[in-house]
Amino acid sequence: MISAATIYAEFGDVSRFSSSKARAYAGFAPRIKQSGGSESHSGMIRGNKYLRRAFFLVARVARKSERFKEYYDRLVSKWKSATKATCALGGKLACICYHVIKDGVYKGDVKKSFRAPRGKDVNVQDVDVGDVLDSLSQ
Repeated sequence: MISAATIYAEFGDVSRFSSSKARAYAGFAPRIKQSGGSESHSGMIRGNKYLRRAFFLVARVARKSERFKEYYDRLVSKWKSATKATCALGGKLACICYHVIKDGVYKGDVKKSFRAPRGKDVNVQDVDVGDVLDSLSQ
């Protein structure tokens, strides 16, 4: 409850930024330094320290839940770092909380769709990516 109150109070009026800006405001966006042709990635931006701490602690609990365990385990196997994976999960939770505060309801995971390429012999139609992947895995 304390984390939820902290998150709600620190976000404030969410209409002032988009979902990606919400992640940056919470301190979970990558810091990129550029000079000429070189580019270096050096951690994350600072953001709101209270919001960042709240989301990090919530992510530490959420990584054991059924809903986020697969996502967390995939990131740990990719990066070999539990802290980096927890921060990435914290950024995901920041985006979810942003949408809950903005819209007043959680819509769940949105399935991405794509359109087939146009051509003379191709019938253009909307295709649900999730349904295609489910049919391929069977």
